[in-house]
Amino acid sequence: MTALYIVIVLVPALAGVVVLGSTMRGLLRLPLLRSVPCPERERWPSLTIISPACNEEKHVQSAVASMLALDYPDVSVVAVDDRSTDSTGALLDALAKTHDHLTVLHLTELPEGWLGKLNALEKGVAQSTGDWLLFMDADAHLSGQALKRAISYADAQHVDCLSVVPQIATCGFVGDAVFDVSLALLSGNGRLRTVRDPKSRHVAATGAFILVRRAAFAKTPGFSWLRLEVADDFGLALMIKSHGGTCDIINGRGEVTLEWYSSFGEMTLLMQKNLFAIMAGFSLLRAIAVAALAAWMPLSLLALTLPVEPALHLIPLTGAACMTFATVLAARATGRSLLPALCWPIGFFGTAWMALRSGIVGHRIGGIQWRGVVYPSGLLKAHQRVRM
Repeated sequence: MTALYIVIVLVPALAGVVVLGSTMRGLLRLPLLRSVPCPERERWPSLTIISPACNEEKHVQSAVASMLALDYPDVSVVAVDDRSTDSTGALLDALAKTHDHLTVLHLTELPEGWLGKLNALEKGVAQSTGDWLLFMDADAHLSGQALKRAISYADAQHVDCLSVVPQIATCGFVGDAVFDVSLALLSGNGRLRTVRDPKSRHVAATGAFILVRRAAFAKTPGFSWLRLEVADDFGLALMIKSHGGTCDIINGRGEVTLEWYSSFGEMTLLMQKNLFAIMAGFSLLRAIAVAALAAWMPLSLLALTLPVEPALHLIPLTGAACMTFATVLAARATGRSLLPALCWPIGFFGTAWMALRSGIVGHRIGGIQWRGVVYPSGLLKAHQRVRM
């Protein structure tokens, strides 16, 4: 019984310890964008925001309006309507009528061999004029000083590609628990600490905010290098770093917010492509394995009911305590409610369900479906740049 007990609880307990330690060394040590000073300049570099949107009528008007109202002296916005079937395009056109620095592109076709978002970004870059390019999701919002702070930080630290961890709006209780667990695990894999290391291929980025120096982007092959990369945000950072650029990531709490998913159900539906392609590597068996590992962490606590020496219960209790601290730290770092973080077992079970469903759906359709197009697994794997 003792040996079985240790087998059940030891790996999850060690995982909790490792995640807590790496979260403290990684996520908590990220600089805060809102703490970056932005002294006045005689001239700020020109900047173009490129924001692709597909069926984003719920958020696109307020998001793009916030981009147009930013306190930055030389900014232009290129909004790309990527084959939307709702009122996204009309809303963008209405904004363009009263804002000369907004350009709206309407895409009606998708070239063969491209993912929709990457094609939209490629078209947006072709219309840009800025010394800096800011790639933003159409449901992201910035504070008035966010651009000046980001440019000031990138210049001071000699960074060519700066990404920001945004403050995420609530995704419902279960969705928030899943997000807190995911952020703790992401920061716990050690990548955040090595993003700036030019000798490391590790990168980290979020599509909500990726600021790129045009001169560094010009040294790359452009988005054609990533045309079928599902992890497009990590892929952009990887492309810059692989071609001699420097990358960094910073905490955008209070400066960059993202209206992500409104519920766990919406998250499960729309994250299928990411989970199947990135986490499961286009494999049903790997998706099942990921789901089992995610469920193992909370299920190991059931071992506390087994009749063993009381001292042995310290193993799962230590792991649980570490995981609790890690998810709470992740929630605090991104300005989120602590209650879902404290309920991290729900987050793990939610992650397990999402991983399992992604594998089943991906296996059934033979790949992923994104923006109305089904992409075969074999095609995507052949062009995959990012290996998580």
